[in-house]
Amino acid sequence: MVKRGEGIMKEKKFTCDEEILKWLTEKNLSGIIKGINQNKGIINEKIASVIYCRSFIKKFEDEYNKIFNNLGFKISRITDDYIYISYIDSKIEFFIASSEFMRRYARVLFNNKNTIDDAILDKFQLVNTEENINKFIERCNNILEDSQYKLKSEVVDGKISNIMNIFKGEFLAKVNAEIFTRNIKKYLVKINGDAKRNTIAFIDRINTWNKVTVEV
Repeated sequence: MVKRGEGIMKEKKFTCDEEILKWLTEKNLSGIIKGINQNKGIINEKIASVIYCRSFIKKFEDEYNKIFNNLGFKISRITDDYIYISYIDSKIEFFIASSEFMRRYARVLFNNKNTIDDAILDKFQLVNTEENINKFIERCNNILEDSQYKLKSEVVDGKISNIMNIFKGEFLAKVNAEIFTRNIKKYLVKINGDAKRNTIAFIDRINTWNKVTVEV
């Protein structure tokens, strides 16, 4: 049972304040403003799904963080356009557009269970900086230690490309880095035996191996 004080605090979070109103006006969302006015200034579930204003999302950062914590992640930052998460024990970052996130997951703010399954992680992309990519590959290789696999980024014209090189002894598979990271990030929450088994099982499904003479 929700206590009266808690209910008042929650309703206050859903009140359309001046900052949100300014954002809606700048986005020319007059229909949304009209809907809020008809709802006595309160943002309901349908309206919340189209409000990706940073200040509005920040109001619920703690609620969302609890959900991500259960999946082994934490919110690392929220900007005007993106929400960033990282593993709890590292600074490896993934991002999603705030608009897409709210369209998909504003609903949990109105659900007492406040649950999101790990399918949400598929929507987050690895932040495309050299440092971040290298940290991710290092984490993968730590998990794959003593296995037959090793990962290495591919550099083209001095920049890391969207190709992930996976070595298996004298064989090499070149895979789409974005697809690869999207699929295995959820396995890497903890560096343990389960992470290793799941990551190896995923790589084992790759069937495009070519013999190479490259020093790993």
